[in-house]
Amino acid sequence: MACGTHDDRTTMAETIAMFERAPEPKVLWAVEGAGHVDLEGYAPDAYRARVLPFMIERLRVSSR
Repeated sequence: MACGTHDDRTTMAETIAMFERAPEPKVLWAVEGAGHVDLEGYAPDAYRARVLPFMIERLRVSSR
């Protein structure tokens, strides 16, 4: 799960609560300073290194 620490739609407390209830595999990545939808803008290299491989793997698994 990825989130921005300055998200004005989903608080960190809400994000943590959702994360705690989510099944594995899971990782919580909080992007310092980012809002609700600008994670890549705040951390483009980390975004590409973390989010894209996770999505590719999950999509690969779900399409089998």
